[in-house]
Order: sequence, then C-alpha cells, then structure tokens
Amino acid sequence: MNSTFCLLAGTILAILTYYGAQGYCMAGMSKQEVKATDDGKLDVVTYCEYKGIRIEVNATKETDDCFRCTCSERYMSCCGYGIHAGVIMPAAGCKIVTGADGCKPLHVKVDDETKDCFSGESVIGK
Repeated sequence: MNSTFCLLAGTILAILTYYGAQGYCMAGMSKQEVKATDDGKLDVVTYCEYKGIRIEVNATKETDDCFRCTCSERYMSCCGYGIHAGVIMPAAGCKIVTGADGCKPLHVKVDDETKDCFSGESVIGK
C-alpha cells in the first residue's frame, strides 16, 4: 500500500479520534485509464469511482446514499452527510426519519411522524 496513503489515512483517523467525530468517512485510491487522443497519442486519465459513479479529479459529488465524495490525483474521500453525518440523538418523544430527498434528517413526533418535533408543523414534502 502507498506510504503516502497510509500516512494520510492515519492522520485523518487521529484527528477524528481526537475531536470525537461520529460521522462516517472512507478513503480509496484514485484510478487511471489510458485513452488514445485524436492525434493517436496516448493520454493517462485519472479519476475516482464510488459505487459505479465516476468522479473527475478536483470534483465533488453528492450521492443518492448521502455521501459527499471528493476526488484528487491520488485518492478519493467520501464522508456521510445528512442522515449519514453521524449519530443523531432525538429529543424525548421524538424520532429521526429521512426527508423527501432521502438524506435530510427530520425530527418528528413519535406519535405523529407527519409533525415536526419542535414546531409541530407538517414535515410532508420536506
């Protein structure tokens, strides 16, 4: 395994442990493919891939499963956001459900999931 990657992964783990982060992140190596250009030369293209989704270098993509992935020349990092950002503790009498986008956490009443736990307003469509 690449020593730079190991150092980076160890540093990230140490920072997350020190600050008590409860979110979920993962990292992986970037990929390369060789393509022929119009003039017949070969060009090496670097990219990243998360669950079949191609992410270009220096780009960030939010996925349907609530991860934000960023691609660099050497590696890709993906961290959960919204419902996957970390441990979400509901208030007493409340629970957490996902919003219409599938990622946004909504605090709703246990006895009426259509009502916001704090305002009592409808959460339908949010």
